[in-house]
Amino acid sequence: MQKGAIRQHGKFWWLKYREDVLENGVRVRKTVNKKLAPISREYQTEQSVRALADVILAPLNAGTHQTNSVDSVQAFLESFLAKGEGGRGHKLRQSTVKSYQDMYKIAKPHLPQMELRKVRTPDINVIMRAVAAEDDGDDRRAQTVYYNLKNFLSSAFKYAVRDGLVDFNPVREAAIPVGAETDTHAYSLEEVRTIVDGLKKPVAKALVIVATLTGLRSEEIKGLRWEDYDGEVLNIRRAVSAGNCSSRPLPLVTM
Repeated sequence: MQKGAIRQHGKFWWLKYREDVLENGVRVRKTVNKKLAPISREYQTEQSVRALADVILAPLNAGTHQTNSVDSVQAFLESFLAKGEGGRGHKLRQSTVKSYQDMYKIAKPHLPQMELRKVRTPDINVIMRAVAAEDDGDDRRAQTVYYNLKNFLSSAFKYAVRDGLVDFNPVREAAIPVGAETDTHAYSLEEVRTIVDGLKKPVAKALVIVATLTGLRSEEIKGLRWEDYDGEVLNIRRAVSAGNCSSRPLPLVTM
């Protein structure tokens, strides 16, 4: 059982101890120096700060301490992209990987030079604000870029939590900067025809055509059944999406 070494340095009490950490995916033994408390009337002697040290050492001595990663933020994110696996353990689609790679390029110049396990929500906010600071006047990034950037970082840290590299996801409560409004593009019938012709699966073709002619969301289209259409009205009774339920009539133009 380790008790650690308590010492004074400057205006603070410090605890020096050893713990197992993950470095490049390998378990190694590291020396840790952790600030306990400022030297004050309450904490005048080594014995007065022993209780603070015991709280830190208790899970180590009990064998319940979670082995976190000491890899840098940049090294971890590059490893995350290389594996192509999301925070929930599913293999990422190639389009998602490409989007995450684009977001990584945006964030890379602003990543903190610190260990992954030490990242907190304020550090994520610094990254987001630094990216937003690059925007110049009317040439701002679209709001969706910031949503996608936060989604990429959140997915990466969910993966880290799941693999025991960090204790929690610091991205969850991070703020999203205000970006430019995204222009909504309406496809012409000729563009829709080009899209449909480029698809191979009949289901995909049907999805695009129904979405074009009805304006339904993909979740609502997935929930459609033949009995929902009575010849004149398409009744939206369900949507295939967690926590999302739609119910409304939709008149259709008959040919």
